[in-house]
Amino acid sequence: MILIIDEWLWHDLSGENGSQKQKETFEFFECIYKICDKIAVMRDTPFLTKFFKLAKSSKMRGIIKIFDVYNSQKVLFLESQEDDVDLPGVKIKPDDIYLYNIYNCVEGQKCIITTDKPLIEEMKSKGIEIYHRDEFLYKYLSQCKK
Repeated sequence: MILIIDEWLWHDLSGENGSQKQKETFEFFECIYKICDKIAVMRDTPFLTKFFKLAKSSKMRGIIKIFDVYNSQKVLFLESQEDDVDLPGVKIKPDDIYLYNIYNCVEGQKCIITTDKPLIEEMKSKGIEIYHRDEFLYKYLSQCKK
């Protein structure tokens, strides 16, 4: 499966969202490697901008090493799109359009994982497979432990 994730990941790993979420997110990375899923990322997006900003922080260097953006076995790296995809009737924040763009660029089984409840509601209404971080990680980590 191709996982499309927004910036909650970096907030979790940095400990900003508490030690429990940090622990879950570390376990999530371990499961990605065990299950052989990939994370899709696109150049010039808020997700990668935050990743590179955190990667420069001495506090975060050890944490960031677990996400090797150039590992093609775990990361599907996409070039940014010149123009945002036209989204007639879709009401999402401009900062979140990249998630939709990645979703449309990726073939096969895929889903978006976010903590943005209005985004979840809007995308689900358009038939896009999208989950709240807590719901997804609960199921994903449970499957991984089997």
